[in-house]
Amino acid sequence: MKVCQFIDTYYPVVDGAINVSKYYADSVNKIEESALAAPKAAKKYQETDNFKVFRCFSVGAPEKYRCGFPQIDRKFKKALKNENFDILHAHSPYLLGRYAVKMGKKYKKPVVATLHTQYKADFDRVLKGFKP
Repeated sequence: MKVCQFIDTYYPVVDGAINVSKYYADSVNKIEESALAAPKAAKKYQETDNFKVFRCFSVGAPEKYRCGFPQIDRKFKKALKNENFDILHAHSPYLLGRYAVKMGKKYKKPVVATLHTQYKADFDRVLKGFKP
């Protein structure tokens, strides 16, 4: 079984949702094949995880975050399609999480979603309560 997690921020940024996603991917990878999809880091970042990390085109966002645009990154989309994942796990309701849902519908794969409270708190703090 192959599982791919989708998260809207990942290393080198560190927060609770990132730590949970990394721990989950490490744990799954001990018994099944695990991967993670995230925005490209701001600077060249050397991946050190023992699972595949797929990075999509991104631009800077407020504070330490990056905003990934999986829909427009052909190389990213092709790489994920070629993996033929069995389960997609969205860790946020934003662009990468929504892309996981789109992939699930398109390829008829189950999608699991986890909403980490940190995302809502960060979103509200940075954008002063703007609702997507």
